[in-house]
Amino acid sequence: MRIVLGSALRIAVVLSTVVIAPAVRAQVGGGNVGGNGGGSTKPPTIDSVKLAEARALDPENPISFMLAHTTQLKLTENQATRMAAIQGELNRQNQDLRDRIDSIRPPGTPTHINFAGLTPAQRDSVLEARKALAATMGQMHDNSRRARTDAVALLTDEQQQRLTELERDMQNFIRDATYGSRNGDAGAGKHSTTGSNPPY
Repeated sequence: MRIVLGSALRIAVVLSTVVIAPAVRAQVGGGNVGGNGGGSTKPPTIDSVKLAEARALDPENPISFMLAHTTQLKLTENQATRMAAIQGELNRQNQDLRDRIDSIRPPGTPTHINFAGLTPAQRDSVLEARKALAATMGQMHDNSRRARTDAVALLTDEQQQRLTELERDMQNFIRDATYGSRNGDAGAGKHSTTGSNPPY
């Protein structure tokens, strides 16, 4: 199976910015989904179960989607247990890396830096920090990809095919919700992704 973590990252960004956030704002009455300036309209139609499944499509936790579909994938108890162990090890590895990222770029650090106002030493320091940040994020990417490979290896051919179908269905759901939220109805839009890559 093809592993494309970049696609999952884009899906996660889309999900959080144009699917989940508008739906939540509409459901609490804050914001105009329809964009007509007339205040809150009816909440977008979003399948709550699908929304929960979409949240599991996390590029930093690539096994969570499989475990969320234990029944559909017909995972055995042994498979689920071994996947959970792989997920636990991934969480441990990436938590250490997230802590390193926070030490390199503490929360609240501005993302935009005016280099014109920095001394040569300060510029060098910023560039070194960015290199360290990129290297650390690359390690997280590799850890996640390796964990997914190990988890998929536990599946039978039939289960792997079913996983591909589930991931494609979720891509369709997210794309439909994305186009729908832009038009004021998160349930609208039928944009097929038949033949598209898996989201990892």
